[in-house]
Amino acid sequence: TDMAKEKQVIDLAEAADTVIAGLDALQNALLEEAQERMNKGIARGDDITYEQVRAALENDVASEYPGSGLYLLPWKCDADNEAQMKEDCQAT
Repeated sequence: TDMAKEKQVIDLAEAADTVIAGLDALQNALLEEAQERMNKGIARGDDITYEQVRAALENDVASEYPGSGLYLLPWKCDADNEAQMKEDCQAT
């Protein structure tokens, strides 16, 4: 925030409120950045195919892979479908 870049002089009577406001602003900024980073790390079914997910999982090296870490895809909830996915790419 801009407040962090320059020194401020405040009355002692306002110190607690000023610190609380500054910490709230900092926390909100950190939360916003974290949510943005999380959303960028999720590939949604509309944006990615099953084949792309399978290829990404097969080539995934956690410390090196720059793409999404979570895939949200339409799911056909049955044992055969889950078994096929586990066989294809060891994912559940």
